[in-house]
Amino acid sequence: MNNRIPRRTATRRPRPRLAPRALTALGTAAGLVLLGAGPAQAYDPPVGVNTSGGTNASDGLAIHYGSEQIQIRREGRGQVYGQMQLPAATTTSGLFNGIYLRVGDTLVGPRHSKVTTTAGDVAQSVEWDSVTATGGSTTGPGAITSLLTWTDPDTARAYEVQLTLGYAATSDDFYTETAQVTVPAGNTETVKLYRSIDTTLNGRDEGAGFASGGSHPVVGVIDDDRTVVEAYRHVSGPVWTGYWSGEYSCMFMDCAEQGFMNRGRDYPTGSAALNPDSLTDNGMGINWDLAQSTGLPTGAAAPAGVQTFRYDLVFTDDLSLAGMPQTITFAPLSDRRLSDGSRQVSATSSSGLPVTFSSWSPWACTVSGNVVTYVAEGQCDVTASAAGNGTYAPATSVIQSFDITADGTTPQAITFPAPTGTPRPGGTVPLAAVSDSGLPVAYLSRTPSVCTVSGSTLTLHAAGTCTVEAQQGGDPTFAAALPVLRDVVVAAPVVAPGGGGAGTPTAVAAPAAVPADAVSPSPARGSAGPLAHTGVELAGLVTLAAGLLAGGLVLVWRARRRPRTR
Repeated sequence: MNNRIPRRTATRRPRPRLAPRALTALGTAAGLVLLGAGPAQAYDPPVGVNTSGGTNASDGLAIHYGSEQIQIRREGRGQVYGQMQLPAATTTSGLFNGIYLRVGDTLVGPRHSKVTTTAGDVAQSVEWDSVTATGGSTTGPGAITSLLTWTDPDTARAYEVQLTLGYAATSDDFYTETAQVTVPAGNTETVKLYRSIDTTLNGRDEGAGFASGGSHPVVGVIDDDRTVVEAYRHVSGPVWTGYWSGEYSCMFMDCAEQGFMNRGRDYPTGSAALNPDSLTDNGMGINWDLAQSTGLPTGAAAPAGVQTFRYDLVFTDDLSLAGMPQTITFAPLSDRRLSDGSRQVSATSSSGLPVTFSSWSPWACTVSGNVVTYVAEGQCDVTASAAGNGTYAPATSVIQSFDITADGTTPQAITFPAPTGTPRPGGTVPLAAVSDSGLPVAYLSRTPSVCTVSGSTLTLHAAGTCTVEAQQGGDPTFAAALPVLRDVVVAAPVVAPGGGGAGTPTAVAAPAAVPADAVSPSPARGSAGPLAHTGVELAGLVTLAAGLLAGGLVLVWRARRRPRTR
């Protein structure tokens, strides 16, 4: 592997209860706390299935098992570590894979695996007390049954994992592992099961991480030439709590300021669990929280009894197992009122494949196509999904939630004072409508060719009548207010006689904004009723028209009186 940390072996001592300060000092001084090879442990000799095979495509996988670690030979090449590295009964340096069990603050696992105990829920790592293995075959299908045991020295409670490796046919490019975990009566500890493998794909040490969902999810690594896959595939029992397909060392120690087994944490899920860089020295892992798998909160004490987890380990050239990963972008959704009725939603996938939507809360909302229809008050959960195809694996679904609230019933009214300033094209006028509810007022121009609105600023574009509507849509307390209209007459500069010498027109100032009494409530939206205007407003229009007519006559008269020049 690349940049391996030198292996250190520590003799196991009786398990002390260390104070946090002592643990910190130990971690600082020792760095790596490795699983030791103490003399009291009992390990059976290695066993295998189809051990004479694994040399070409026709004789299947050769499975070797020892000290709860595996090595697979396929077509003459090692799949889990170096080509010739096989597990041994007592020492197998370089094979970083195996079964781990977290019990409270202790991580129990195989020999010679790198585990750095750091600040977190794990204070120490120890070996299994005993590992037995029976069964196997030299040629053809077979099975291995291994029993891994550890007894907590403080409580004398015994924890067991029975691991069965079954290979059904040499034509299969996978074998099935069944892990049965026994939690003793009286357990008060968090219990988590981890399965980890440092992958080597047909002798290549790099590969891209991937995962796919569905009823039988898959997580694994595909090599940078996209020619071979190593993966876990769910078969039955609870689906894993978390998974990892990234830099192999991150499963065993802190990596990029995070740690999983060494901190007693679950592996993540989704994009946080994957490294898609095909040149990374990746590994893959899965884990179960034995409380969560029975419906209890993760991290709670695991219930006593036996839990069974079954999954395949796949070593194949069938790339359909490892479609290219894709992700969904689905923006958050804002809250809505029940009377709003429905909304459209949109999302995209990184693959360009179509995204479909569904409701996880049909009592509050339903989904048809990309339209979400509101049914009742409550939280609406909309799921965006993207199926895979021959190139892409199914995407991890994304859920966005929003609240559907009832409409308010308290009435409110809008006061819309006359805008100030000189209404002429190119100018702006501030708007200052308020609602007696204190809720913010929004504006809408009904004459966008004459004026437009941005926030509370009215911009004038051309001469004419600008009509602005003030709105307040209400909230869960207040009902929507009746909209109020305000008309603003925008006039171009007008020329008049005098003031500038012969033949020089004089500008007449445009009229001021329409006074405050020129306010009318808006007719119902969609109605064709005329706007109400006051007599003062009409008088102003008549005066303006008379001025324009007089100015025009004077200009014509002056033009006729101008002497002709030769």
